[in-house]
Amino acid sequence: RFPAADYGYAIRADQGLPEVGVTEVTVYESTETDRRIFADPELDIREAPLREWELEIPADHAVAAVTGAAVADYAVASEAVDGKKKLKVIFNGAVMDRQLISVRLEKNEAAKAGEWKLQPLGFPGAKSRRGYIGAVAAAGYRLTAGATTGLAEVPVTFFPKKTTGLQQAF
Repeated sequence: RFPAADYGYAIRADQGLPEVGVTEVTVYESTETDRRIFADPELDIREAPLREWELEIPADHAVAAVTGAAVADYAVASEAVDGKKKLKVIFNGAVMDRQLISVRLEKNEAAKAGEWKLQPLGFPGAKSRRGYIGAVAAAGYRLTAGATTGLAEVPVTFFPKKTTGLQQAF
């Protein structure tokens, strides 16, 4: 309160942007007839809520399922850029804090000997990213790690998700 009209005040607000950290557990699986990617990214959303989240998936994989407690729907971009497509996850409302999403991708490709280059998922809006990556091969195939960038190999017993036939973990 002021006794005279010489004073005034103004309120200024900026748009609050969400800050998202991603912790992922991703398993790449090669079966006799398919290549599959099972990803469980956990979003840690702070500062402002999200209504949708976009991630990048390999363009040659089809989306088999996207699930989560707050997931309402998803949409896949029709065009690929640099071998990746955008997958937009739409939530059933504004979400905050920790949100677990499960993504299942598939590709028809028979198991064969030779190099298998794993294509990582992309999280373009993430402030930080960490987690685990595992690889499973079809019966009769043995996986060995080739060139890796930004990964540290861990014993398969330390992998956080119980996975039958896990041969490599990072």
